Amino acid sequence: MNIYLFIASILSVGLSIAHTILGELMIFSKHRSTKGWFQFSTSQHLTEQHWRIMWATWHLASVFGILVASILFHYSMKKVIDSSVLYCMLFGLLGAGLLVGYATRGKHPGWIVLLLIATLIYLGLQ
Repeated sequence: MNIYLFIASILSVGLSIAHTILGELMIFSKHRSTKGWFQFSTSQHLTEQHWRIMWATWHLASVFGILVASILFHYSMKKVIDSSVLYCMLFGLLGAGLLVGYATRGKHPGWIVLLLIATLIYLGLQ
């Protein structure tokens, strides 16, 4: 077992779950009206359609996080690793972490976890 890739997969699952739950609690629950699940109230020129696509995109990021976790878990159990796939994931997560860190001026803690996952992938490739 490649312990670095295994830990990276666990962190990716944790980040995905936290992303979904905290997004619902801190962002989307405040903008729903009492009419129903997808009846978002309009806020600062955003229509209901805007809120729906933001909600879907928010959770899509969590789904992709679970996808990353499953790939990392799969490779953590292999004796021979296809490094090209993992290098793609490494650079993708490195870029994502830097982008989130820059865009939020370091205030969103997700960038730290993304860079930690990228670091663990790098270590797992050594």
